[in-house]
Amino acid sequence: MKEFIKRLMLITAVVLAVTSLMALFASQYFTSKCFLIALYFVLSTALVCGYVHKLVQKNPRVFSSMFLLITFGQMFVHIVVLFLFLLINKDMGTYKTVLIYYLSMYLIYTIFGVLSMMRMVKQANKK
Repeated sequence: MKEFIKRLMLITAVVLAVTSLMALFASQYFTSKCFLIALYFVLSTALVCGYVHKLVQKNPRVFSSMFLLITFGQMFVHIVVLFLFLLINKDMGTYKTVLIYYLSMYLIYTIFGVLSMMRMVKQANKK
């Protein structure tokens, strides 16, 4: 689990560095709410992978039946949060930027989360 946290923090540092550069050079399109989006994805990825880690520690075979449910549930929650965020954020000047940024964060953290979950299952199966 420590290795997962290190990788998550590394990816988050890269994401925040790129986000800061975007804020610096494209401030007319960028909103500070993008930092909140990045924080949301870090926390949601940590929570889901932490839950999966506990699930895998109990019984690695349960994970395979729960994987699709976990992934679908996470996707559904992200869609609802995006919808609510866009309803609250009425600024049309940053609307497209926020949408693109959110979807980029979804892609990055979903790929990271799935790879991390697969790694956790492989390590649990070796034991």
